[in-house]
Amino acid sequence: MSLKNIVQGYSNSALNKAGILSEDKAHKAEERMNICRGCDTFIVLSMVCDKSKGGCGCHMDKKVYAMNASCPKQKW
Repeated sequence: MSLKNIVQGYSNSALNKAGILSEDKAHKAEERMNICRGCDTFIVLSMVCDKSKGGCGCHMDKKVYAMNASCPKQKW
């Protein structure tokens, strides 16, 4: 994931926690997170997409907020 996407993911996550992220972005992130929760590469305790199983290795609780990021398994 690019540095730009990392910054955007963390920023949008913080904005969402503060209740000021736009509704469409918050909804998109929520949809993505639901997909991740159902994936076999997702590690619930660490919120990481397991690279050893073909995932990206990212912290998904932040990556889902990077609007230009994508899933390496093409699920979103």
